[in-house]
Amino acid sequence: MMKKTALILTVCVLALGLAACAKKPEAETAVVTVPERFETAVAAPEAAEAASAPTDVPEDINWDDYADAIAAEEGIDAASVEETGTVTSDPIHADAGVSPTSVPEVIVVYPGATPVVIDPVDKPTPTPVPEMKFSEYSTYDATKLRLSFEAPKGWESDDSLSDTYVLINPDTRFPYQAQLIVTARAVSTDYSTNDLKKEVLAVVDNLKPEFTSFSKTNTATRTLFDKNGVYIDFDGYVKGTENRVWGRVHAVTVNKTLVVLRITAPYEYSRTYKDGVYSRFRKTVKFTK
Repeated sequence: MMKKTALILTVCVLALGLAACAKKPEAETAVVTVPERFETAVAAPEAAEAASAPTDVPEDINWDDYADAIAAEEGIDAASVEETGTVTSDPIHADAGVSPTSVPEVIVVYPGATPVVIDPVDKPTPTPVPEMKFSEYSTYDATKLRLSFEAPKGWESDDSLSDTYVLINPDTRFPYQAQLIVTARAVSTDYSTNDLKKEVLAVVDNLKPEFTSFSKTNTATRTLFDKNGVYIDFDGYVKGTENRVWGRVHAVTVNKTLVVLRITAPYEYSRTYKDGVYSRFRKTVKFTK
């Protein structure tokens, strides 16, 4: 009996020993700290992959700020950049169907690239116009109109009509010869501002058939003979030519006499004629006996 009990105990001890040997120790869990700048790439590689993919140009991008940034970096004037060109967000994949978006007229291959200005590189250089300055004046007597005034010296006059006096600039350097034309006629009463507006508009409308691409400004009031008058400006190309012309018509009534001044000149010299011919006429014109 004692031997049998001892045998059973021995078997149990061996079984416990075998079970202890079969059980393996648990491995310790390794803790790895990922630097913050790599967390996105490690934890979500698909997000990093999406970030590197080309993107479409957002519709609400502020191209004014974009142009300013390029201008500041490259040392150019942002105001000189035309806003009529196109650019894609990824020129390398431009054929993949990216829609062009209106942007400043530069081509940018990658951030920081030097902008290539397209306009006006291919435009021809305009031909410089000859310098013009009025320094000598003469007094012209329009005896049929009972008027006298000063105008540039040496201009050719024509007083063949009873109510019109014409001066023409004889300088042949210019394809269009400037003219100063004065008309005067008796009216039943001094005109109101509205009447004078109708008068200058009628003169301009009569001139319109002589020009193409014709345009005119709004009427404005200005004194002539120290009386309130009305004037209007216009410009256009003389039919059949490439000559662009500027003009001004100014009307006023003085003692029941309607006086209308008309000046036309090459468009490039409009300021010269305003200062040197129109202003001189206003300062010096007067009635004679």
